[in-house]
Amino acid sequence: MTRYYELACSSNFSFLRGASHPEELVVQAKQLGLAGLSITDRNSLAGVVRGHMAAKEAGLAYAPGCRLVFADTTPDILVWPKSRPAWGQLCELLTLGKRRTVKGGCELYLQDLLDHGTGLLMALVPERADEVLETCLEKLATAFPHHVHIAAVRNHNARDQRRLSVFAKLAASHQVPLIAIGDVLYHHPDRRPLQDVLTCIREHETLQSIGTRLEPNAERHLR
Repeated sequence: MTRYYELACSSNFSFLRGASHPEELVVQAKQLGLAGLSITDRNSLAGVVRGHMAAKEAGLAYAPGCRLVFADTTPDILVWPKSRPAWGQLCELLTLGKRRTVKGGCELYLQDLLDHGTGLLMALVPERADEVLETCLEKLATAFPHHVHIAAVRNHNARDQRRLSVFAKLAASHQVPLIAIGDVLYHHPDRRPLQDVLTCIREHETLQSIGTRLEPNAERHLR
């Protein structure tokens, strides 16, 4: 049986979102017997080196990546450079986005990825199937054939089966692979309370007032 490789992990370098250090994610992945791990922080490569060093020490396969979050209606897109030139393209893309806005921000648009996406493996992380997703998928699959995927994650609710079935049909109709991700926010379920606090700080709310903006369960951990 092929072991699972977690391709989507947000570390504490995804500011006020990820609740574990890159090193904690790597150690937990090794203990769980995963095939490998990818740190994909939000518009940032800040956690990549720490993750790489920890993975090298642990003897764990490691894929540096990034989660691109866009200012237009484009869904989030995970990217992984396949080569040194592709790594340079990703760095240029992030630099472009950061120069457009205030310190700590990053303003990206789908066209930016189309202009700087050569050599990047990509996976769209949709919340729902709609015309925006189809348009984005069609543009990327045309520009970068055999490099585009749809990433599916279980939300652990009653709509999962229908939603994942729609994504599978969409992937088949566009001839792109459907891959599974955990969309990890912390290495262990015990870290859920800290992630709740981070969300409250980000949203300028308290635990009593934040309501449904918290994650609905503690399933965003490595498994």
